[in-house]
Amino acid sequence: MKKWISENGNITDITTPFESSTELKQIVLNDMIREGKKSGLMSYEQVKIIEFIKESFSVENGLLTPTFKVRRYAIEKKYKELFQKIYKNAKD
Repeated sequence: MKKWISENGNITDITTPFESSTELKQIVLNDMIREGKKSGLMSYEQVKIIEFIKESFSVENGLLTPTFKVRRYAIEKKYKELFQKIYKNAKD
């Protein structure tokens, strides 16, 4: 992310950690929406809200299986509060 921020230079607050930067989130979301429109996605298929997670998913932290499949229950349990926040913001 730091490399992307330095290359794109349109982030005004580079000192804010990227996972909490609303400006960066909006830029990434706009890019995702633009690419979705190029691909012909309908509005209900488009991403509405995003959040960044700093921690990588790995076998060591229990978020991936040894064959690198996502452990959905472990992720749901670990990030339950984040998911609730996302859904709450989506309704507002």
